[in-house]
Amino acid sequence: MTTMNNESRFLCYLDILGFQDRIAKDRFRQCYESLTHDVKGHIYGDYVYLISDSIIVISEDFEELVAKSFSIYSSALEKGLLIRGAVTKGQINELSSIQEKENIIVIPYLGEAFLLAHQLEKNLNCAGICIDNLTYNELKPEEKELIFSYKELFSKDNKKEEKLFIISDMKNWSVPQTILFKISEQIKDISKHDVSKFLDTFCLYYKVMKEKHGDKTHLEKYHKWWIDILNKL
Repeated sequence: MTTMNNESRFLCYLDILGFQDRIAKDRFRQCYESLTHDVKGHIYGDYVYLISDSIIVISEDFEELVAKSFSIYSSALEKGLLIRGAVTKGQINELSSIQEKENIIVIPYLGEAFLLAHQLEKNLNCAGICIDNLTYNELKPEEKELIFSYKELFSKDNKKEEKLFIISDMKNWSVPQTILFKISEQIKDISKHDVSKFLDTFCLYYKVMKEKHGDKTHLEKYHKWWIDILNKL
């Protein structure tokens, strides 16, 4: 693995939701193992760490980071797994290989960017990928077009302010719509998820389609999904 000399880079911290409660169940474990198999593939590039229910993606290029992170995010949705994530930019310690000696495994400390992303992710309720304000302010104008402001319905930090969520390829309406369709496919299994997180995630992508893309063609379908959700509660 190529090393980095304490440079400032983008980091995305992804967390697989429901891991502790569901890992003992065969179906969940199979989905998790399938996802980890995907993550280990070369498609995600060099700077990816997989640690239990956490996936860390590092890149010096923001759009590359978004593409890789959403590839994992989308793959997880296809397998019935919800992922929550956060993106920050900061100092990244020199990367070195994970060391294993007898019964001791040493995982590198990644630096301040990881700590900031981990803290931001823990304060989210929505199973989306959020970006902190400082990192957002450093983005190029075209990169900011990937950001959507959304106020969570069930905020964990009790703050009623809007948060900045990254939506992969915002210009292409079919990308967020595909994610919304994948979320809808899990309505029948909503009992397997944290309901408040599921509702917040559904509403995030519903609002993206309605407000960003002015999608009126599928409103009836979206509303039917919402009724299906309520009937499952």
